[in-house]
Amino acid sequence: MKKHLLFCIWLLFFSSYHSFAGNTLIDSLQSVLKDAKKDTVKAFLLTELSWEQLVTGDFRSALQNADSALALSKKLNYRWGIATAYNRKAGALEEFGNYAEALKNYEASLKINIETGNKKGIASCYNNMALVYKGQGNYIKALESYLSALRIREEMKDKKGIGTSYNNIAVLYSEQGKPEEALKNYLLSLAIREEIADKRGLATTHGNLGIVYKELGNYDEALKHQFQSLSLSKEMGNKQGLGLSYSSIGVIYALQKKYAGALKYQLMSIAIYKEIGDKKNMISDYADICRIYLQQKQFNPAQAYADSALQLAKEIGNMLFIKESYKTLSEVDSAKGNYALAFEHHKLFTLYKDSILNQENNKQMLQMKTIYETEKKDNEITLLNKDKQLQQKEISRQKLVRNGFIAGFVFVLLFAGIFFVQRNKISKEKKRSDELLLNILPEEVAEELKEKGYADAKQFDEVTVLFTDFKGFTSIAEKMSAQELVKEINDYFSAFDKICEKHNIEKIKTIGDAYMAAGGLPVANLTHAHDVVKAGLEMRDYLLQRAARETNAAAVFQIRIGIHTGPVVAGIVGIKKFQYDIWGDTVNTASRMESSGEAGEVNISETTYHLIKNDFTCVYRGEIEAKGKGKVKMYFAI
Repeated sequence: MKKHLLFCIWLLFFSSYHSFAGNTLIDSLQSVLKDAKKDTVKAFLLTELSWEQLVTGDFRSALQNADSALALSKKLNYRWGIATAYNRKAGALEEFGNYAEALKNYEASLKINIETGNKKGIASCYNNMALVYKGQGNYIKALESYLSALRIREEMKDKKGIGTSYNNIAVLYSEQGKPEEALKNYLLSLAIREEIADKRGLATTHGNLGIVYKELGNYDEALKHQFQSLSLSKEMGNKQGLGLSYSSIGVIYALQKKYAGALKYQLMSIAIYKEIGDKKNMISDYADICRIYLQQKQFNPAQAYADSALQLAKEIGNMLFIKESYKTLSEVDSAKGNYALAFEHHKLFTLYKDSILNQENNKQMLQMKTIYETEKKDNEITLLNKDKQLQQKEISRQKLVRNGFIAGFVFVLLFAGIFFVQRNKISKEKKRSDELLLNILPEEVAEELKEKGYADAKQFDEVTVLFTDFKGFTSIAEKMSAQELVKEINDYFSAFDKICEKHNIEKIKTIGDAYMAAGGLPVANLTHAHDVVKAGLEMRDYLLQRAARETNAAAVFQIRIGIHTGPVVAGIVGIKKFQYDIWGDTVNTASRMESSGEAGEVNISETTYHLIKNDFTCVYRGEIEAKGKGKVKMYFAI
């Protein structure tokens, strides 16, 4: 294996060396791939080819080659290849705006890298996941991921990687409109990269510093850093870097109203990007040139560049760029006085904008419009302020002890005794209070509630929800006394509680004879679908075992179980009787899975099926009509 990889590396170097003779690196990789005999070599070459196509903007080909690399690596159980292919595939999906699938693939890559102890791969995954979160506008998660990458790189003493992490964190702050924070992190990156003489990294950081100084309105300092970046890129022969520097210099000149210089550098940038096949950056440059001509009221060339931007955006199939291209065209039409066409282009801009927003709506907070009633005891109302009350009691006891010293040694002993007895009582009461709170809320939520006095609602991109319901409960209940019925239900739900705890699932609530639980919260994980299906099967088996031991057939309970996976919002509702609950379409669909199931079966949705199908035996059983979703396929997990 090692021998084959070294051979591939040599081939890549040879291909890069000869690219100046007219062959691109992609052509060379495809040529070598065509002649490769070993599957391990093919898998490696496919991942590298996918990467080069990502860099140059050929995202469809990048996705296809990543899929081929993934299939081949799985066949060979080539762990490095599987992790890398997931990474490449995620990168391509991200470019198409499919952030949810991109994150799934990055998480799959991260899992393998953790299992194999590949710290470099772990850091890379965190870094790439941050890029996805940033693309979604989720800056908190993006910063968390960048900091995780930085921590791993610091453990490895990887100074080059540390410099990259500081640079990425700075970019994140810049995009949030925090140029001062960005500047601080860029300077940290610059210092490290100067220390290790990382020319490529220095070129990047100088270029980014130029962007920050431009945002701060310091155009002279911005140009100084951009020309430093340009000089380093020329020295290295880094054409991608040259294109970025030319483009950035052009933008700064345009802001200074130096239109001749702006056009000169933008056109030089486009020439570089055409040469290396970077269509994505060409689109941005076309839009910039269009606006330069608009500022000079030269409408015909502005129109030509706007049309070119749209054509190229459609060619690579990037919805974000198509959207922005229609916006640019609308601006051109308005400037020309062609308001009818401007309106049509603006409608198309809005259409693509809405389409992109619809792809992201599962990641936005769902509106909570109804106050939900809870089922907890009345004495749980005061839990929120329990710690403060305990502190006041502690202070009172300390005052008693202090006064005891004034009265004399005897009183000291007396009140000291009282103090210690009461402190033990308070300690026991606090422990009991904490235990009671943990019976009501997940530990993470309870701690947040005690610390802040409230708990924030949270969005979870993917959890798996379970519903159970007893078939014929009403008719069976009519044949039992109230005491027998409560005992019977308590036995079942107590068993379910233990099963949930065993499989790391959070019980949400019971409603009559229905039981609701969810996996993947309050702490997100990648095993939630498997955990919940295992729990559902164990609940089913528990009822079957009880039924086998039951001598009275009329008292036998049968259960329907429904499971679905998707996004939810979780939090505490109401102002009395706190309860941790979840909301969203995922909950409704899980309930439909239960009501559409059969007694003694675990009925799962198609979404859950695709997550667990490789590890469980499942039987397709048809479709149901789900409100707002159309037909939804169902499967029995066996």
